[in-house]
Amino acid sequence: MKFKNELIEARLIKREKRFIAYIDYNGKIVKAHVPNTGRLRELAVKDAEVLISQNSNPLGKTDFKLHMIKKDSHWISIESVLANQITFEGVSSKLIKELEGYRYLKKEIKHLDSRIDFFLFNNWNELPDYMKVDNEKKFEKLIEKSKIHIIDNKYYNPELKPAYVEVKGVTLEKDGWGYFPDAPTIRGARHINEISNLVQNGYRGVILFVGQHPNIKGFSPNEETDPDFANTLIEAEKLGVEILSYVCTIDKTEIKLDRKIPISLKP
Repeated sequence: MKFKNELIEARLIKREKRFIAYIDYNGKIVKAHVPNTGRLRELAVKDAEVLISQNSNPLGKTDFKLHMIKKDSHWISIESVLANQITFEGVSSKLIKELEGYRYLKKEIKHLDSRIDFFLFNNWNELPDYMKVDNEKKFEKLIEKSKIHIIDNKYYNPELKPAYVEVKGVTLEKDGWGYFPDAPTIRGARHINEISNLVQNGYRGVILFVGQHPNIKGFSPNEETDPDFANTLIEAEKLGVEILSYVCTIDKTEIKLDRKIPISLKP
């Protein structure tokens, strides 16, 4: 995906609290929004080169937004929401081979008390109960109202099970290997358990880790930081949840899905 706003080179002074960073922009100290809840300890260091943009949100509390931090000559995207946008592009363009063969995609599908990032399906009668319709004409109207996207209306595989897909963006890298999470996440483990439950109820379930650090050569759950998340992921795979990881290429104008990378659930 192409970045909508021009990204400006600057330098990090410090990150304060969770969502605020102080930036040296042409000798002037400015505040920037940090769109990431993780710790970013290995990235958000004093004097790190960063890319920022003017904050286009008129209700925003800062004039700028922090998009990327440079580490070892690589730009790393720290914007968490981009992982979902990149995945949507990857599914639409058939870059994620494991998710080919679906006709429709619904973003942010409700399940219990959560929203799972994507729901892939082929037939109108496969929608979850809260979105059920009783005929195809009503479904066509639902497409317009509920942002259901048509992925492939010609070459889809009607035999595929409907799939729930949860996406996690990966920014933490050590010696060329990617890890998630970089801070304990109760919510992350809950999402995995929900995907596992869906698999046990006959659906297809996928956890996709998207490396927003182009130097990542493989992926593992961060057992040291969050052993519960790591163990939950391992148990989910045993129950039939599919674990995937892809890495992105990144420059100052664009970030896009590049290739599948290996996974080791036990580092």
